[in-house]
Amino acid sequence: MKPSLKGYVPMYSYYILFFMYMGFSTFQGRYLGEELGMSDSQIGLISSLPAVVAMFTQPVWGMLSDRLKFKRTVLIIGTTVAGIAYFFTGFAKGFLPVLLGLIVTSVSLVTVIPTSNSIALEYNRSVMGPLRMTGTIGFQIGALTVGFIFVTGLKGLFQTLGGILILCALLAFFEPPIEGHQHGREKVSYAAVFKNKKISFLLLLVLIACITSQYYNTFFVKMLGDLGFTTSQSGVITFFSILLEIPFLFFSMKIYKKCSMWTWMLIGFGINAVRFTLLGFVDTMAEVLLVNIPTVTVMGCFEFFPALYLNDAVNKELKGSAQSALSLVTAGGAKIIGSIIGGALGDAYGLGTGFMCCGAILAVAFIVFFIPCRKFAKAEPKPAETTNT
Repeated sequence: MKPSLKGYVPMYSYYILFFMYMGFSTFQGRYLGEELGMSDSQIGLISSLPAVVAMFTQPVWGMLSDRLKFKRTVLIIGTTVAGIAYFFTGFAKGFLPVLLGLIVTSVSLVTVIPTSNSIALEYNRSVMGPLRMTGTIGFQIGALTVGFIFVTGLKGLFQTLGGILILCALLAFFEPPIEGHQHGREKVSYAAVFKNKKISFLLLLVLIACITSQYYNTFFVKMLGDLGFTTSQSGVITFFSILLEIPFLFFSMKIYKKCSMWTWMLIGFGINAVRFTLLGFVDTMAEVLLVNIPTVTVMGCFEFFPALYLNDAVNKELKGSAQSALSLVTAGGAKIIGSIIGGALGDAYGLGTGFMCCGAILAVAFIVFFIPCRKFAKAEPKPAETTNT
């Protein structure tokens, strides 16, 4: 399929709007604490249990994206169901009804990022960086906007999230009609993705890394509230924390080619070991902003670069399944562990201590996996030698 403006406009629009939703949703933990009075442990459970259920549906979504006539159908279904569920969950007060509502949203949304990535990578691989940059801008708009819309409180947050997702569903109808490569053809098992030992090893590394980043996603804004920062201040901090993603993504394809995937993983481990450790000691806005400058390495080393690597490493029949497997790790297993254990740590020792533990996990991972990663890096050509952009 030849790329055209007709395909780019809805694809970019969908990305910016969905990431606006993600910017708004970073205040979900704070909403649960301030509006519904839930403890850190309850917030951890309510953030992780939906991910447990979603883990079991992720392979199904991955197979559907490869087997349906058009992959965009998965986006339409997922964002429609999630939008409706979020809207009605906004009226719930108790732990159980909120949990049930968020299970539905989690199951429905778990397919959005991997399917969107798969569509973009197949439509025009070189557009992935600028497209993801658009998502970063959307996230920043969402993070800033929520701080100024909900000045006096976060009541109505879930209804707003639901409305944004319904708009996403409408845009998905106009996404490029990328076909599922197993549609009308021989079916390939989802498990085939894991038969490649390098892919399985990469997913293990990503799992360990994203346990810490999912702890951050669940509790960072909540910690800012505990430190006395207002909703508006938290929005500004979130905005500046991801500001470097814009120039990074603009040059992302060139940056990706500088090192092997395995070297990028070690870089991510090392930088974020220091960053998360320092987050355990911050108490002023300037300190938070300074420590969070390397936040871009989480998205780059643990999410964006692995997505590119997997797209190159698997056959076209498994491209959707491979992106689904990555999401299964980052938004599934990692979120469950990071949220449950993180919530327990937060209640027992404070959220700052949890961040220091995250730093320790990454430091140990850097040491343990240094030699295997260096061996893979030496044996494998750089991306510049294996991909065309």
